Amino acid sequence: VKDSKGTPLVLNKDYKVTYPEKAKYCGEYNVRVDFIGNYAGSKTLWYRIFIPSVEPEISFNDAHSILLSWNTIHTDLIYRVYSVDENGKQTKIADTKNDYYEITSLDADTEYCFSVRAFVRDENGNIYWGETGNEIFCITDPESSVSLIKLLKSFIERLMIILRAVFVFK
Repeated sequence: VKDSKGTPLVLNKDYKVTYPEKAKYCGEYNVRVDFIGNYAGSKTLWYRIFIPSVEPEISFNDAHSILLSWNTIHTDLIYRVYSVDENGKQTKIADTKNDYYEITSLDADTEYCFSVRAFVRDENGNIYWGETGNEIFCITDPESSVSLIKLLKSFIERLMIILRAVFVFK
């Protein structure tokens, strides 16, 4: 907050700020600035809280599974993983608090499409959805491509994702 000359004002000396009580969920809110001391008047300003889109990546895939991962936006969020058909219809696969999800029991040598969308649920059970992110396409490996080296690589990649989640957020 600055005065008309651009000089910064001091909180609780020159002005007070009143925020809405439940402004932690998505939506538009207003904040009221009341000037005090040598200043008079008030000003109401609007701001928006939103959840950005989730941009999943393929961390690993083999003949029967795909491991999706993404950057965690906030620890309060839940991530919904969808499969997307050729018509763009989304079908829920799972909800997770992790920054990864493994989809298993897939057919070998088949193209799949997935998306992930973040949401938060308030204390009344209302759901606030994040922005829609990109869809990601992946083809599972042919059945004959499974090898010991690929299995070891798969294990290491999965372990790295789990360790990252445990040591960064716990």
